[in-house]
Amino acid sequence: MSIMRLETLAGGKIDSNYITSMDLSVQNLGAEGFDVLLHMYYNGAVGYVALHHVPAYGSVWIPDIPTNLIPFSMLLVTNINSYNTTGIITYAKLNGNVVAVYSQEDFIRMP
Repeated sequence: MSIMRLETLAGGKIDSNYITSMDLSVQNLGAEGFDVLLHMYYNGAVGYVALHHVPAYGSVWIPDIPTNLIPFSMLLVTNINSYNTTGIITYAKLNGNVVAVYSQEDFIRMP
């Protein structure tokens, strides 16, 4: 399994003070489908959970994940053992307008 986490803080590198919601795109760059579990933690507590299947060479779009201007952590867990076939793009939005874009390179890869 591969585990990736995106962290935000008020006033941090990824500043939660300017993010009211996130759009998430998960791409499968490989020939085998996988599942991805999304957990959103708000101030340390789970506030949003979703499970999606990402088909081979396909993608899943998860729009308007609420963040409400508070610190959050986005945790993604897949049932594949490699990070190489997972592409991630997140769109940070403030009142519906995209203010920043982050990729899998901005996520912490957990052992």
